[in-house]
Amino acid sequence: MLLGKHHTPINYWNDTYHHGRVFFPTVDRPLLFAQNFIPLHTTGISLQGQNLGRLRFGYDAMLGNGLGSGDVEDNNRFKSLTLAVHIKPTNGMRLGASLYHDVISKGSTIHNHSTGGTTLALSRISQNIMTASVAYNDSIFSKKFELLVESSMAVNKSDSLGEQKALATYAYAGLRITDKIIPYVRVDDIRYNHREVYFMDNNTRSFVGGVRYELSYLAVFKLEYQHVESHMYTNSDNLIFQVAVGF
Repeated sequence: MLLGKHHTPINYWNDTYHHGRVFFPTVDRPLLFAQNFIPLHTTGISLQGQNLGRLRFGYDAMLGNGLGSGDVEDNNRFKSLTLAVHIKPTNGMRLGASLYHDVISKGSTIHNHSTGGTTLALSRISQNIMTASVAYNDSIFSKKFELLVESSMAVNKSDSLGEQKALATYAYAGLRITDKIIPYVRVDDIRYNHREVYFMDNNTRSFVGGVRYELSYLAVFKLEYQHVESHMYTNSDNLIFQVAVGF
């Protein structure tokens, strides 16, 4: 049993890497984090189990303050519910699924932990987010292959505009060519309904390609090219070099 503020166990990336850039396989998180698609943190109570039975079944069940809450106050009387399950059928493979449910009160202020911005709920919104993930890290051949694919569907329903769906997906793949060097790619795609009642209607695609050099497990260098195509903003191309150090 866990009490307090947690990273919401809604997908593999958020539940595994947290804020540790040294652990990220790429320079930054997938687009669905930057666009506030999923709740990063939840304050509440959770039950957790790991590595149960032959399939190494795991689960998380969390009841907490919803999206209208902050570190100091909760301006939303409704509570959120997160249910997540996964199995590890073979070494290096993890298959997971989750459901997040919340009711966002009209007038609630939702804080975006990635951008620092806020969103005001203009009407009462019932939100359900379903996520599926596949993570694979080849443990037979010195962890040579890396694969992580996750997709989240958000169903937002307001009293006035009805139900709208949005879909966010990313796929990452890496190949360890030496003990320390891993070239990688990641593609992201986020699609919103044009009558979206909660998210900003900003369909976005991105491609990143780079190389990661693991000097040690607490010191990692990354050189990455990023291309982003956005419905609302000008397309961008960036070349980023990152030094990530853990303590």
